[in-house]
Amino acid sequence: VTIRTTIGRENIVLESLTSKVEKRKLPIKAMFRSEDLRGYIFVEGDSDEDVDTLVRNVQHVRGIVAKNVALEELEKFLIPENPQSCLCHFD
Repeated sequence: VTIRTTIGRENIVLESLTSKVEKRKLPIKAMFRSEDLRGYIFVEGDSDEDVDTLVRNVQHVRGIVAKNVALEELEKFLIPENPQSCLCHFD
């Protein structure tokens, strides 16, 4: 699921979402953002409802993009050019 955020606030939103996943033990598998796609965060969860619960009332979240994105379309963003890119994995 793709989440729209305020441009430039992606890291703050990602930190808020990570904290919410850990506190509420939400079934979220992974979250990441790309430096190349400003204003977006990608989330993998068990269901769309879980992602809706995750983003509800989080500051700087502007909405959820209705169209799902195939993993093949994201592969170029999964290989970081900058080794300090953030990739959070929950299991």
